[in-house]
Amino acid sequence: MKKAFMKTIMAGPKGNKFPGDSVKVSGDKDPLIAGGFATYETAMAASADEFRATASGDDITSALDLLDTGNDEHWTAKGLPALSAMRELTGDVKLSRHDINAATPDFERQ
Repeated sequence: MKKAFMKTIMAGPKGNKFPGDSVKVSGDKDPLIAGGFATYETAMAASADEFRATASGDDITSALDLLDTGNDEHWTAKGLPALSAMRELTGDVKLSRHDINAATPDFERQ
């Protein structure tokens, strides 16, 4: 089954509350596609560009160095860097756990 993510331009049938929310689009029977609001191709284009982090590996490494090991808000319960802290430090709201792991696969709170 085809799957993609896209941003909406209005609240709609997928449970998005605000314009600009991200929603998963899955196949031709998806209400957004079946209703003529989107095509799978536009959803795939959005997935490729809109949801990609812009922080480099160096940006991520620098942000990790700024985390405070004594501040629990900077860490998850598993000792991983909190996404909210990393997004703030890198200035990249699209930064994901995958991006952090790709830059520093074994990093954890000391």
